[in-house]
Parts: sequence; structure tokens; C-alpha cells
Amino acid sequence: MNYNQKKGVNSPELTVTKFVTGISKPNTKYSHIDIQTIGRPGQGLHIPQNIPILENLHNHFSMLSLKLGDSDEFKPPLITLTPITEDQLIKDTVPTNTYSKGNSGSTHQLLYKIFKADAKLVRSILESSGFFYTESHSWNLLWSGSSPQEFLYEDLNPYQKINHFPCSNELTRKDKLCINMTNMQEKYSKEAYDFIPETYILPESFPILFNRFNSDKKNVWIVKPTNSSQGRGIFLVDSIHNIPLDDICVISKYIDNPYLINGLKFDIRLYVCVTSFEPLRVYLYEEGLTRFASEKYVNEFKDNKFIHLTNYSVNKKNENFIQNTNAKDDGVGHKWSLTALMKYFKEKNVDVDGLWQRIYDLVIKSVLSIESQVTEASKRLNLHRNNCFNLFGFDVILDSSLKPWLLEVNLSPSMATESPLDFYIKSNLLIDTFNLIGIHMKPARKVTGYKTCTRLTVPKLKNSPYLVPKLTKKHYSSKKVQEILRETLDEYSRKKGFLRLYPCKNGQIYDQYFSQARPINKIINSMLFDENTDFRILESPVYMKPLPIYNKTNKKPSIDNSIDSKSLKTSKDAKLTLNGDDLLIEYLQRIIRILKDKNEVQLPPGVKVALERFSSHFTWKMQETSEVPIAKKLENRIQEMLSRKRSVKLQQRYKNWGKTLKTEAIHEFTDEEVSEMLLNCNKDLNLDLINFLFEGDGVLLTLKSIKLRPKTFQALKNPGVKRVKTPIFFKEHRAQSVPKRPNTSVRLKFVF
Repeated sequence: MNYNQKKGVNSPELTVTKFVTGISKPNTKYSHIDIQTIGRPGQGLHIPQNIPILENLHNHFSMLSLKLGDSDEFKPPLITLTPITEDQLIKDTVPTNTYSKGNSGSTHQLLYKIFKADAKLVRSILESSGFFYTESHSWNLLWSGSSPQEFLYEDLNPYQKINHFPCSNELTRKDKLCINMTNMQEKYSKEAYDFIPETYILPESFPILFNRFNSDKKNVWIVKPTNSSQGRGIFLVDSIHNIPLDDICVISKYIDNPYLINGLKFDIRLYVCVTSFEPLRVYLYEEGLTRFASEKYVNEFKDNKFIHLTNYSVNKKNENFIQNTNAKDDGVGHKWSLTALMKYFKEKNVDVDGLWQRIYDLVIKSVLSIESQVTEASKRLNLHRNNCFNLFGFDVILDSSLKPWLLEVNLSPSMATESPLDFYIKSNLLIDTFNLIGIHMKPARKVTGYKTCTRLTVPKLKNSPYLVPKLTKKHYSSKKVQEILRETLDEYSRKKGFLRLYPCKNGQIYDQYFSQARPINKIINSMLFDENTDFRILESPVYMKPLPIYNKTNKKPSIDNSIDSKSLKTSKDAKLTLNGDDLLIEYLQRIIRILKDKNEVQLPPGVKVALERFSSHFTWKMQETSEVPIAKKLENRIQEMLSRKRSVKLQQRYKNWGKTLKTEAIHEFTDEEVSEMLLNCNKDLNLDLINFLFEGDGVLLTLKSIKLRPKTFQALKNPGVKRVKTPIFFKEHRAQSVPKRPNTSVRLKFVF
């Protein structure tokens, strides 16, 4: 095979870096990575991999899907995107730096928005499948070319998709990548995260770098701006005097022993798609790009970017650069497909499986380095677990021993199609990505007022003593676990050209790298890969510990296991704990306060049905007739909970101070906070019962977001009835549902 063919250009001699003999030996460090259950990239796009174990796994997933059955939740149909030709590429541009928060009034069911990006290939694929461009916030898909600002995440419905997670630039900004990788090395050892070159942030770390220069004989370093791409601003230094200190940048140890093909240095562009962070789902595309420098590599230092940089945007300017002219004529010129590289490695008897084990491990651990930031930001912004996805561009280089090194990660990898090979790979990549994430046919979104109100309020109250941190979801009902498992299996069935790296067999190895335990990841891994899993786990919830309230003291929080964990101690220095009954009673009381002043005839049908189903559930001993007002039924349910023998025993343990403080404390919380706590703290509650109250946005929050006519409305229409002044219920009229906050120092604390 001629790997550098071009008319009028002599092909350089084939120069292959000598292998380290140990590379072909099995590496026990990565033995937990099972290639047989994941697959191998670079085998050709959409070509079935005849791996018996992988086929058996597919059958297992299919049987598991049948066992789960269809979801009870209504979901709009999915859109399946189809391939396009180069003739269908859009030529014109759209304004991408403007944004309107209003609705466009469009009647189209499929809308997309481009923000701060050209994205002609994205637009071409979407419009060929029936999407229409919109300037408003009513899109089905938002494609942003940069890290989105927080207002873009406001008030999304579960079917809207945005192509970046919040805080995903923690992985793609070079300075933040350095910080996060350094933190992981300090926490888990450098050996665990040994795939990142030694890197420092300047000028902050210049003293450390100065000492490294004095102690090392080989001092070739590469300097990069913190937030640039396409090789802009990158240069090599071999003297301490040439290091810039005026601007913030990163400096990394230059890998001076790269693996060479045809005497040329190269790197690999891998496409990694993360569709969810909780639960974590990571995919690697089976096709990628191999990008060569355009001049032969020399080991001595030279200020020649065509030797040391492999960026396409840099090397295409070199007169020696050989462009790809036919997607089928692969393995020629200075840009190959990943398949061509794997074919070359096979001819050279490279241990490809061992190489991919290292790369899979590199990708998973890199994503885990930002898992906590992304998860917490998503919760703070009230995002649905399926609102976001990220298509990262991982740039990996191999050294002479075929060890992969992570050079950088791109937030928005280039989708330019300057060659037939680019178009073939990137068009299929985007189509497979959109089909993988599952875009639903959904009309213009329905705005939910309480979410917007919450987001507008929280930044203003960040210093308020009453601001309660967002709850960490450590509880998943059996219904929620089944739904997440169903989503995971359905997504896998749509993966097409993607290989799923996580969840994976032996995935428990990576539990230690999570910032905190994520029970849902363990459950999903167990369901998918553990043959001895008891499927009855789907019939019971994953519990979280009760949410206690601590008085402000210097005493370290602790849990007394000698008595019921839901009890309240009488000492002011001890803990107060809200149990499920406390939260449910408070939730119902707030609903009753709204209903008593309102005309129940005007209730939305969904709310009325939900309350009727809740109050008539077989759990309750008392069953009233349909003529009894809903508010009265809810009052009876509260009395029934208070009269429970278990609750009576608990009440005997309370003293006057504890009861008063507990009442004051629970009144501090907003309706949103009470709803969130009740939804998460239902260890001692009937989950089916609670689900009736939380269909959609939840009964309480739905009642808050609508206007109901007062009961005196009929009296106003009847002249014979004396008029009574009754305040009209306005949207977000908090005084009707939550008492004034008392002057108390009690704050919510979380113990898990």
C-alpha cells in the first residue's frame, strides 16, 4: 500500500517506529476492559462486528427489554434522521449570535436553533429530515458552538435537547483540564491518571516549572493558549527565557518520541458522545480521523509547526500537504480514516486490542474527572437527565511504545467538510448522534412557570440564610429505575455506529473515581452485565437516608442508631429529622389552603383526577363518596396519618421545644423545596401513592402556576347573595401557600 501517493510528489521512505517488545503482552492494568463486550473501532463504518460474545450480549439486552415492557409514560414518536449527499449541503448562513426568549408562534413540530456556530452540515442534516429553523426558545434541538450561558438552559421541557452539558468546558478548556486532571492524580495517584503529559498553568506555576527546567536535561515544552483551537497560538520552547508570562496559558512536556508512519508524526481524532451523566452513559464512535504532520519528524528542536503540529488547519497551508479527494481512496495523503490506521496496524502486527483497552480507560477516566461539576450544575439548573448531550473531540497521540496520551479535548469538534473523507465520516457521525440521543416529535414547548421563577430567584438569594442547597438524588423509586433502565436499553438499540464504553462489564472498577456514590450506576451495571442479578430489585426503591435538620451548633453532625432514625431528640444541640409523613402532611396542608378559598369546579382535570386517585387509594382506611369536597378528603387523610400508632409513639418522644422548632423549620421551605424533599424522601411512604401527586410538575406547583376563580365567583353572579371580599389567587402568590418565614437559625443539612 502506498501511504503517501500524489501526482508529481515522491513518496517518502516508509519509516516505522520500533516497537517496545512488551506492547504485545497482556497488560493486567487494563484487563477489566472487555473488548469482546464493547467492540473494536476502526473496522469500517456500520459494518457488523462478528463477535459471538457481543451478539449474545445484544440478545440479553433484547430479552431484558421484553421483560421490562413498554413505558407507562406517554412519549411523542422519535425522529429517525437519514443520510444526505454532498449536493444537499446548505450554502447560506444564518444569524447565530442572537437569541429570543419568546415563542415564535410556529406551527412546525420540529424546530432547531443554531447559536454561535456555522454548522452547515448540522443544518443540512436536520432540514433534510423536516426540521425548521427558529429564532425563539421553542426549539427541539439547540446546537451551540460554544459553552452555553445559563439562560439557554432555562425552562426546558424533557424533550428539548441541547448539545452541551453545563460545565462541560471543565474538560475542554486547557487550563481547567489541567486542574481537573491534577486533582484526580492527587486523589487517586498519578499511575491511575498517567495518560496526560506533565502540564502547568502559567504564570501561576512558573516557580515549579523553573525548577523542572533546571532538573531536566531534555527541555522541550509546548505552549498553548487556554481556550483556542485549530492550532492557533501554539509553539514550542526549549529555553526558560522564551516562556511567556504576560498571558494565561498552559505549558506541557513535549512528547518527543512519537510513533511515526512514513516518518511523519500523527494524532488520532476520536469522537466521544456522552448522553447522560446521571446515570453515566459514554459512547465512542467507531470511525475517526488520523491527521498527519506534513513534514518529516526530527528529534531535535526546530521551530517548524509543519513538523510538530498535526492540526489539519495548520498543515493544509503547507505546499507538501496531500488532500483527500475520494472517500474510498483511504490511507492516502495526510488525512486517513481510523479504519485505514487500524488496517495499517494490523499489517504491522500491533496489539490493537491492548491499545484500545488503554484508550477506553483514558476516555472513561477523563469524563469522570468532570462528573461531579456537570452533575451538580445540571441539578442546580433543574435539567432533566435527557436534556443535554455532548459530542466531544478527543485528540490522542501515540508514543513509540504505543502508549496513548491525551493532548486535548474539543468541546465542539469541527464539522467542516473540506474533503470527501470528512463529509463521509462527519455526516454519518452527526446522523448517528441525533438518532442515538433520540429527538422526539414535540410541538412548541409548554412553559412551566414555577421553574422560571425559581431560576430567577436563586441567584439573587445566594447569600440568603434561607437558601437550601439542591437535593442530591440518592433515592430512585422502582418506577424510576425501570424507566432509566428502559432508556438505557432503548438508547443502546439506536447506537448504530457507536460503541458504548460505559456502562460496561466490570464497570464497578470505576466506582472509586466518582466524586460520590451513584447508586443508579451500580444498578444499571448490575442489570446489564451481572448474570446473577435478582430482577426483583426493580420492584423495590433504592433508598436514601432521611433528610435531617440541624440546629446551628459546633457539634459535629451524627446519627444515633440506638433509636428510630426518624425520631426527634429533645436536646437543642441534637438533630431534628423530617420523615416522609411530616413532608406529606405539610404538602397536603398547602394544597388544602389553596383549595379552601377556590372553586374546585375550576380545577384542571389532571389535578382533580390526581387528587381523587390519591385520596381513594386502597391504602387509606376511610373511603368517602364522590360528593365530599376534595379538601375535606385530604384533611381526613392527614388525620389518618396522625392517628397511626407508629406516629403516636413518635409524638410521645417530642417535647414542646422540638415540636415548635420542627413546625417552624418545615414552614421555612418553599413549595418547590417541600415538593423536592417529598419526592426524594419517601422511604417510609407508598411510592404508588406519592406518584399520584407528582404527575407532571406536581399538584401543588401546578395549582400555584394557574389562576383559579374564588368560591365567591358564583355569589357575585347571584345578586341575592351577599358579596364577600376574597383575594384573587395570583400566579406565584406565595402568601397563600407558605406562612411567613420565622426568625429562626435552623438550616437544612444533608446527611447521607
